[in-house]
Amino acid sequence: DISDKPVNKGREVVEKDGDTESRYTVYDTKELRMTAVAVELPGERVTWKIFHHFCWLIDPGFKGTECLRLLPESLYNYNWEKVSEVTGRILYTMNGADYCAPYFELGPKLYIGLFTFNTEDIFAEFSFPEDGENKRGYIVYTVVREDEEQYMEEFIEYIVDSRVDYTHQTGRLQYPVKTAAEHSLKNPWAYRRAFRTVEDVLHFYNVGDEIRAVKAD
Repeated sequence: DISDKPVNKGREVVEKDGDTESRYTVYDTKELRMTAVAVELPGERVTWKIFHHFCWLIDPGFKGTECLRLLPESLYNYNWEKVSEVTGRILYTMNGADYCAPYFELGPKLYIGLFTFNTEDIFAEFSFPEDGENKRGYIVYTVVREDEEQYMEEFIEYIVDSRVDYTHQTGRLQYPVKTAAEHSLKNPWAYRRAFRTVEDVLHFYNVGDEIRAVKAD
């Protein structure tokens, strides 16, 4: 699944139809491409390796900190087990050469839900250099289906739902100073001048041998 996300405020459009007025936001530019890939691995139990990849279509420059917040399938669906640690790295290109590095920090943090229960999500924290181009990165993990014999006998569908929030620092001026992860740990969807968060979802289900993707924008 590939989708381009806006990391800007967009522009407000006002339309009037008689006494009715409607307002909505139009995004002329979508700067961040999010790609999600699921690969089914061989084995006795249903096993999926899940990749979440991002790539900037423009040069975001250096504003400060960035972070990914992963909501893995195994966190919310108890029919799955996470059988590998989350790994990944960030990359960029400069003068024709590709450079890569591990995340500054990659691991669980307690997410304080605003209207939902608290969860221990996976956070990947990093910054990009001011120079370079084709700035990108990824995270990957594996899940396996529990009690596979029972599910195969009942021939019922199963759902894979893996989500990533990308929080980008849009400006250097903020008070009090927070990192992108600290912002994301509270309410990342609240308006803050220094940050913007976008969500990407890989969502598909299986019935028998058929895989059907569900688009979630």
